[in-house]
Amino acid sequence: MGGSYGAYIDSTTTLQDKLINRGVNVIVLGDQVLIVIPSSKLFQAMTGELKPQAYSTLNLVAQYMNGFTKSSVKVAAYTNDTGSKRVDLALSEEQAQRVAKTLMSNGVDTRILYSVGYGGTHLVERNSLDWDDSDNYRIEITMEKLYG
Repeated sequence: MGGSYGAYIDSTTTLQDKLINRGVNVIVLGDQVLIVIPSSKLFQAMTGELKPQAYSTLNLVAQYMNGFTKSSVKVAAYTNDTGSKRVDLALSEEQAQRVAKTLMSNGVDTRILYSVGYGGTHLVERNSLDWDDSDNYRIEITMEKLYG
């Protein structure tokens, strides 16, 4: 009984719903889509090492992204600014590159994909040292429609 119910739920749930259920925010603004993932959902604490469950989440993100054609894709990573600026920047760059490589391995077009680390800039809340609860530690994937 449980397996058939699970199969039914999977068949009627959209990719966007599946992402939201994994703690991923999907925001659609006209010709732009912003996907925000807390770093703690993907990475071991304060590292560029992906958690085992991150691969299935990023696979869903890639499936969602592949539903959009002719879009540029920017993968950006952010941290707090409580530590060394150089360390924060290096961590964010490593995380952005890791996410971009994983998306590429899941079929996202590499010609339109680039990554950037912003370190402790563009904070969304007062600095907190808590990796799991800080909205500053995040991955933002921005898709923007290309014209022409």
